[in-house]
Parts: sequence; C-alpha cells; structure tokens
Amino acid sequence: MHPRIGWLRGMAITGATAVSLAAGVAVAAAADTPSLGNGDCWQASTPLTCAWNHVGVKGYVWFRAIDQFSGTKPAYLSPAQAAVNAWNSAPGPQFVSFTPAQNDVWTYMKVDTEGQNGSGGHTVICDYITKSCSSAHQPYDIWYSTAYINTSYGDVYTAAQRQNDWGHEFGHSMGLDHNTTDSGAIMWPQLYATVGGPNSSDIGHWPGCTSGGHGMDCIYGLGD
Repeated sequence: MHPRIGWLRGMAITGATAVSLAAGVAVAAAADTPSLGNGDCWQASTPLTCAWNHVGVKGYVWFRAIDQFSGTKPAYLSPAQAAVNAWNSAPGPQFVSFTPAQNDVWTYMKVDTEGQNGSGGHTVICDYITKSCSSAHQPYDIWYSTAYINTSYGDVYTAAQRQNDWGHEFGHSMGLDHNTTDSGAIMWPQLYATVGGPNSSDIGHWPGCTSGGHGMDCIYGLGD
C-alpha cells in the first residue's frame, strides 16, 4: 500500500558498503546509534526522526506493535514477541507492547515476499505533518510505521535471527538509524545476525545529549 522505502539490511558493513548504506545519514563517530539531526525531540527547533506526539515533550514515549503477519507466518510470532519484549524491558524512554496505550505510536508488523534490493527487512515511516509516507534519511514526525521482514530470508532464519530482524526494524520505527560502528547493537545492519535486543549503543548515553546525541535516550530527551 505504501512505497517501500528506507533502512535496508544487507551484508556486513565494511568499506564501500558502509558508505552506500549510510549515504546522506549523519553517522556517529562513536559506537552508538545515530538519529538524523543528532539531537533531542524535546528540542523542537531540531529536525529529527521522532514520534509526532513526543516532539517538544521531554519524557517517555509509547509504541504499539500491531501483528499483521502471524495469520500467514505463525512461526514469526514468538520471535516478534521476544523482540518487542526486549525493547520494552531495556533501559530508556521507550515503552513497547502489543497492548494499546494512550497516545501510543503504531508500528504495523508485516511480511514481504521480496523485501527491497535484496534486503532482509525494511521499514516504511509515515509523517504526521505531511500525512504521507516519504523516503528514508530525512526528518520525520513519526505518525505510524510499517516494519517488514522479507520472507525470502525469514523462512530460512532461525528463531534468533527472526527476533533480531524484528527488533532491528522496530528500532527504525521508533526513529533509530543504522549503527555502523557497533556490531553488538540491534541496529547493526547485517543479515543472519542473532543480537536479541538493544544494547547500550541503541539506548544512548546519559547524560550529555543537549548539543546532540544518539540512541533512544538522546532522541527522546532523557539524556540530560
């Protein structure tokens, strides 16, 4: 229904591959996950990739996972639940659940038969201001998102690899970009990875985000 855009997962990130995947993206020099603009959502003057109902508000943010895949791919459900639980139980400002919450931001979880450019998964983000689903690597006020797993890979993945793929794509749906400096991060873009949940790079560094920062703590304003 929406253009299939954004945040591709492919091969190990080295050399020219890293340049290709990170084209147009502000990539962190340290081992943490960059967000476009490298600053906090509560700093309303900074263009960022953040949940629309959190921009200008320093605090916590809720994300709701919506299952639109298990009817056709029941084996994908348990890894998806594990990925959501890993994000929810990690430190940081994010609450992530399949259960609705007031003012939550929705992420539809789906499967795809081809993915994009041979990737293992991809995420489409729709902007609240423009009411459209636009291209990746630009500022968004996240209205809702759709995270896909490419079944060409997913059907041969182990449960741990499916969990990694769901967790990685869900990270994009919350506003995180690829991490090209920390192979232990859930946002490290590599096929067949088995990282089960976010690490300190994905959550970010506290304190010290006033002039820009990376990870969930920084982009959602709890890093100071």
